[in-house]
Order: sequence, then structure tokens, then C-alpha cells
Amino acid sequence: MNFIKTNLKINKNKVYKNLQINYENPSYLKAESIFESLSEIARKSIESTTMFCVKKNIFNFKENNLEECDRIILCCTTLGLNIEKEINGLIIKNQAFEAFILDGISNEVLFNMASQANIQLKKDFYDCGFGITRNYFAGESDIDIKYQKTIFDYFMKEKNIDLRLTETCMLSPQKSMLYIIGINKGESTQRLENICSKCNVKNCVYSLR
Repeated sequence: MNFIKTNLKINKNKVYKNLQINYENPSYLKAESIFESLSEIARKSIESTTMFCVKKNIFNFKENNLEECDRIILCCTTLGLNIEKEINGLIIKNQAFEAFILDGISNEVLFNMASQANIQLKKDFYDCGFGITRNYFAGESDIDIKYQKTIFDYFMKEKNIDLRLTETCMLSPQKSMLYIIGINKGESTQRLENICSKCNVKNCVYSLR
């Protein structure tokens, strides 16, 4: 198991875009008044871990780009339980808008950390003469949701990670993600900077398209 150091970055413009908050939105001024205090809560409560392992591709994925890869990278990024508790605490206090913003901040941090990890992985494997595919998620495209448990089981061998999987293959803590990247010798099959261009997830708020 390998760990990747990532930095906690909060991009307010991206958070607002994902939450569809703009200057014309009546909630903009309220969001502005609480954003920094909620960002501080996020910084104090997020306990992130990003890790990966490389495995021989014996998984029989139906996705073409992955089928062609000899090896795959199994990736995990989680923000820990505390941020989830902070969001739920705001809901219990009937501070729904504050919870909405903090949830948006944590989602942006989660995707940003995964992106940082991907950039590092691309560089490391490129330096060794390998190219990588974009990220693939269980339940997306032709990848059966059952592979969520397959990936999860590999990371459960790491005793210091507090991660659980429900019967419906949902992760706990909720601010976590598991995904797969294919590795091939030679040129990358997908430019990392443009991974959204070939992703078929519709209406994704994190799309760069």
C-alpha cells in the first residue's frame, strides 16, 4: 500500500459554481458572510488519507480502456468521519444552509485531493515509461457496482484506515471515494488535464466541460 501526500485546498469559486451560487443568487451574501468560518471548520475537522496500490489486471472489467491494461491502480481518498459529524451537527441545529455550504466545501476538497493524487501518479508512471487512463468508478460505464467491494477489500488490509462499506456498496465516511486507473506501457491513453472530455457521467457538477 502506498500513500500520497495531498494539500487541503479550498477553492471558493469552484464551491460556489458547484452549488450554483452566484452574484445574482439571493443566498450569495449569506454564503459570503459564513464561508470563511465554515472553511476553518473544514480545515480543522478534515483528516484526509489518499492511498493506492498497483495490481495485475485480473478483474475482467468490461470498459475497453481498462480491458487493454496489463495492470491497474486501485485508489482511495477519504476525508475522515469528523467533517461528516460537523455537517450533521449543523443539520441537527437547523442550520441547513450552513450545512449545505460545508458539504459543498468538503466535496470540493475531496475531488481536489483526488486530482492532486492523479497528477502525482501520472508523473510517477510517465517517468517510468507508462501511461494511465482516466479515473473509473464502480457503477459507472460498464463497470459493475460489485467492484466497489473488490476495491474496498484491498484497502481493508490497511489497519489504520477507518473505512466501511454498506450492503448497498456505499462508503462510510461518506466523504470518500474509490476508483480505478488503468496502466499501459507507452503513451497515456487519456490526458489527465482533460479527463472530463471522455467521461460519460451525465450532469456532473464537477465537470470541466
